[in-house]
Amino acid sequence: MRHILYFLFIWFLVNTLLGGLAYGVVFLTQHLSVAEVLNLLDKKIAYIFACQVLSLIATLITVYVFLRDEAKSTIIDLGLKFYSVKNLLQGFAFGTIPILLVAFTLYFRKEIEYQSHPFNPAHIILYIVILIIGAANEEILARGYILNHLLKTRSNLKSLLYSAILFALFHISNDNLTLIPFINILLSGIFLGVFYIYFRNLWFSIAAHFAWNYFQGPILGSPVSGLKTDSIFKQIPAGSEILSGGNFGFEASLICTIVLIISIAVLYLFCLKHKNSFHSNAI
Repeated sequence: MRHILYFLFIWFLVNTLLGGLAYGVVFLTQHLSVAEVLNLLDKKIAYIFACQVLSLIATLITVYVFLRDEAKSTIIDLGLKFYSVKNLLQGFAFGTIPILLVAFTLYFRKEIEYQSHPFNPAHIILYIVILIIGAANEEILARGYILNHLLKTRSNLKSLLYSAILFALFHISNDNLTLIPFINILLSGIFLGVFYIYFRNLWFSIAAHFAWNYFQGPILGSPVSGLKTDSIFKQIPAGSEILSGGNFGFEASLICTIVLIISIAVLYLFCLKHKNSFHSNAI
C-alpha cells in the first residue's frame, strides 16, 4: 500500500504542475485574477475540456514512469488491448441501465421533477468527448494501475475494496459530498472493478463509467458526482434529500445505493457466466 500512496503523491505533483502551468497561461493571456480563473474552470466548457485533457496527460505520464521502472510493461498492458466492440457495448449497457433505473424510480416516486430548458447542442456533443476523457483517466488510474498493482500482492477481494476506497477519496473535494454519496461512489468503484478482476480489460469499465456519467449529467440534468453540466433536461429535487439526492445528484440517493448493490451482484454473476471467454481470476 505504501507504493500506491507514493504513486498517488507523484501523480498529484504532476497534476499540480501541469495545472499550475495552465492556470498561469490563462492568468497572463486573459489578464484575469486567480479567483476569476478558478471560476472559469467551473463555468466555461472549453476550460473543463482542458482540465480533463491535462489530468489525463498527468495520469499517463505518471503511470508510464512507474511501469517503466517496475516491469518494463506498457500502459496498453494494463487492459487497453482492444479485443472486441462487444466489451464496449457490454460496458455501455451496464452503465446506462442502472442510472436510468435510478432516474425512473425517482421520477415515478415523485422525488424529482424534470423540466425542458434551453441548452446548447454543441455542448451536449462536446460533453461526450469530455466524459470519455474523464472516464479513461479515472479508469487507467484506479483500475488499470492501482487495482492491477494491488492484485499482485493481495487477494482479489481486498484489492477491489482498497481500490474502491481510494476511488471514492478521489472525489472527496466535490461539492456537497456527504456520507451517502461517498458510499455510493465507493460502490461504483467496486462495480467498475469487478469486470477488471475477471478479464483485465479496461474498455468495459471506461464505457460503463462514461455511460453512467453522460446519461446522469448532460442527458438527465443531475450533477455528476456533485459537478453540474449543461443538460437536455433540467432536474429539480422534489422529495426528501436522502432519496432525491439533493444538490449532489443521483449519487447521493439511497435508491442509487440499492441499484448499485444489485448491479454489482448482476455483474458478478455475468462475469461468472462468461469467465471462460477471457483469461480470468475469480474473486
